[in-house]
Amino acid sequence: MPIVYPPHSMASSDDVFRKRADLKSCPPGSNCRGAALFSLAVALRSRFTKGEKFDDLDEAITLLRGVLELRPSGHPDRSSVLRLLVLCLLDRYENQGVVGDLEEAVALRRAALELYPPSHPSHASSLHDLAQCLGKHFLRQLIAAGLNEAIALEQEALQLLTPGDPSYDVSRRRSTTYSQMKINPRGPITSSSAPDVAYFDINQVIRGFALKTLKTMSTRLLHTLTGVLCTEMCRYRILWIVNNMLNHFPHAGHAPRISAQNSSILLSLDTSKSSCFPTAGV
Repeated sequence: MPIVYPPHSMASSDDVFRKRADLKSCPPGSNCRGAALFSLAVALRSRFTKGEKFDDLDEAITLLRGVLELRPSGHPDRSSVLRLLVLCLLDRYENQGVVGDLEEAVALRRAALELYPPSHPSHASSLHDLAQCLGKHFLRQLIAAGLNEAIALEQEALQLLTPGDPSYDVSRRRSTTYSQMKINPRGPITSSSAPDVAYFDINQVIRGFALKTLKTMSTRLLHTLTGVLCTEMCRYRILWIVNNMLNHFPHAGHAPRISAQNSSILLSLDTSKSSCFPTAGV
């Protein structure tokens, strides 16, 4: 019996075949060479995602590295090549676990970030993308500097985004995840220095974390007849989290522990207490 291929597999193979034919009409040195290489790499990765042929992924990575040489810094299409190459490297890392692919992805995400100054609309998303790679790298090698930088990058992205924006919520969740990874790592963390890492303001991070936690708590838990019991329970829970954060974040070792009786965080939240802790029932 003849072999029957799934329709999507045949369509992907046909697309790869067409892109190879297009590449033949764009010899080295021609103006269309870079675009033809890029299009073939896109088709190969698409076929890989549908059939997981690792040869396709390897070829796509090789092609994209060649395209980067044709699209140096300043070229308007360089960012799209960097993005696709990173995706291919991460695909291969997830399937084969070669740490060199992950390290190359981090380096390329740094190069992509340099293309977007702080005023550029893609700067925040580029910060998040780099943080994501650094988070993956930390899970592999547990180096403190990488995780510290990931947290700092997400905090920087949050300053550029607007609450309510889906990207803001994603960065906030990732920032919280990285913080939890530092508090409860899977193994011993290796201390390392990263000279170019801009450390974040720990007070700002903690204050923002506490306020956002209060705002997202269930109103059913907070709105009681007196508000006293739940207020105390919530406060002690937040203080426990905050004190754990102070014990694990960089440059926070000298900070005094926060007590329930004299909490600088709760004092800083006085302006929002009325909305978080009502004293009347509902």
